[in-house]
Amino acid sequence: MRKLVLILLITWFSACESMVDLEIPDGYQSKLIIESYFSSDSIWSMRVGKSVHLLDTSDFSDLIVPNAQVIISGRNNFSDTLEYDGSGFYRSVHNHYPQSGINYTAEVIAPGFPGTISSSQAPLLRSELLEIRYISRDDSLQTDEYAIRFKVEDQSGPNYYTLALYQVAPVCYLENWGSVIRDDPKYSIRLWGLRFRSSYPDFHSYIETVDDPTIPELGFYDYGFPYFSDQLFEARTQEFELRFDATYLNTIGPHFMIQLQALSVDLFAYERSIVIQDLFISEPNFSDKNPNLLYSNVQNGLGVFAGYTTKRHQVSADGGTWNEAALGVVRGELQDCEE
Repeated sequence: MRKLVLILLITWFSACESMVDLEIPDGYQSKLIIESYFSSDSIWSMRVGKSVHLLDTSDFSDLIVPNAQVIISGRNNFSDTLEYDGSGFYRSVHNHYPQSGINYTAEVIAPGFPGTISSSQAPLLRSELLEIRYISRDDSLQTDEYAIRFKVEDQSGPNYYTLALYQVAPVCYLENWGSVIRDDPKYSIRLWGLRFRSSYPDFHSYIETVDDPTIPELGFYDYGFPYFSDQLFEARTQEFELRFDATYLNTIGPHFMIQLQALSVDLFAYERSIVIQDLFISEPNFSDKNPNLLYSNVQNGLGVFAGYTTKRHQVSADGGTWNEAALGVVRGELQDCEE
């Protein structure tokens, strides 16, 4: 990130044909950089690296710390020492998975660095699908309009969420267009992201506008992957309705998935700080002597140790459920569309 900032600032100043003196402090002390986004969907893992001086020209491989001791601990005397896998990551060799709603602590020690400690959890997430209903067909656009209702049971304390909606469809890659739906059985079945409309007043298209009235929201009527907080339904149950247009297909029937994620306060703050810093870089205000820095919950280090929880509601148009294996949903590289 520091190297990226330097490159962008050089580009900015060159365009203005200005000279700027950078004061680089002597005696820089390198710190451990911790990166762990954990959830109950995958075993414990963590990437451990080190920070370097602003003008350091080390290769990326030199920034990896392969000789650290990484210990994850939790309630009921849980402890797991992660082992280095040779690719920059430390992983659980005991196949231990995080559990939602439990606070975990990560301690990282490596020769030549201050020891770090950080704590976070994957929040509890309780959600229920209530209804899906067909509304109408638009033959000119070859789409069907549907509505989906679901509810979220909010936990006490500040909570942050993201939301996505998908249709199951055959998809291929078309040059100059990217991925497209093609109603043909020879193409692989994928999850296709849908935009949707909602009357809920606190969806945000951009993470930096959540809970911050000083940053204007653009006021989109339809959403792709919105962020929202529990500011309007703290510790209560909130219902949501999404309306959307889905392509009607002969290859496969109408199947949809709502993916809801609860982000820990640490993960939300970290992701938000990245966006705000990027905005400062792209439109710098040099009169601001204290621009927003990247959030970190790592004591004596940098980076983030933070959890999230994912809930998926997979529903067909008749209200039934489905699974990816039965429908043949795959991931990976797309095949090219045939003209």
